[in-house]
Amino acid sequence: MTANIDGTDPRTVIPEKVGLSCDWSPDGKTILSERESSLILIHPPSEKIMQVPIATGGRAGRGAFSPDGSHIIFSLNLAKQEDI
Repeated sequence: MTANIDGTDPRTVIPEKVGLSCDWSPDGKTILSERESSLILIHPPSEKIMQVPIATGGRAGRGAFSPDGSHIIFSLNLAKQEDI
């Protein structure tokens, strides 16, 4: 959800549940979040969601954009589910 800084005008960005970690892109057009151990990019006006491909596999989370928006940083857990 989004809201004004004073808490007024709360709005749902997308109807789906996502992880607790969210970050606005520096240009304000995209939100980086997580769903089912994958990073996703959300375009709020269209509600379109794109999964961020992670070449090494694993469970990704806690993503954030670099200041210029050209990179993202995130946590990656490569342990197999049965090892946890």
